[in-house]
Amino acid sequence: RKQLSVRSVLCPGKRKSPRKSLSALANPSVHLRYLDLTAIMTITSFYPLLTVNDLKAARQFYTTHLPFKVVYEADWYLSLRAEGDLPYELAFIEPDHSSVPERWRSATAAGVILTIEVEDVDAAHAAFEAEGFPMHVPLRDEPHGQRHFITEDPNGILVDVITPIPPQEGFEAGYVDLD
Repeated sequence: RKQLSVRSVLCPGKRKSPRKSLSALANPSVHLRYLDLTAIMTITSFYPLLTVNDLKAARQFYTTHLPFKVVYEADWYLSLRAEGDLPYELAFIEPDHSSVPERWRSATAAGVILTIEVEDVDAAHAAFEAEGFPMHVPLRDEPHGQRHFITEDPNGILVDVITPIPPQEGFEAGYVDLD
């Protein structure tokens, strides 16, 4: 097995100093054209980790109103999973926890939109509406091929609940056939 160095990963085929390349990574205005981790990284899971001020409210919302179950819980962290063909995961952390980089400790995920695709968006809408959740986007059909509504969790995270529908003429060209 070929042993990879920081230099070979960050600068394949280039004679650049790893120090300069690593400093470029810290600068978001620098294009990361040298970074290719596919040779050494196999993704085994992918989930958002959202900073929120109220973990208990997040737990209550996602386990009561959506099909998530707690897989790990601490006083500063919450990990949830919804079973399906692939497990869907979602995690929350308090913003002031020591594992959050200091620069981002005052930030929360408010304003993030989580999209959850369901089989019956009309039934989901009726349930959320009956519980009194705000409807920031009412139930409606979109020309690009989804029927959806947008509500909000107790931490200000927007939740876009959708069911795919056939797109209107002119929008089907935007879809890629993945089969």
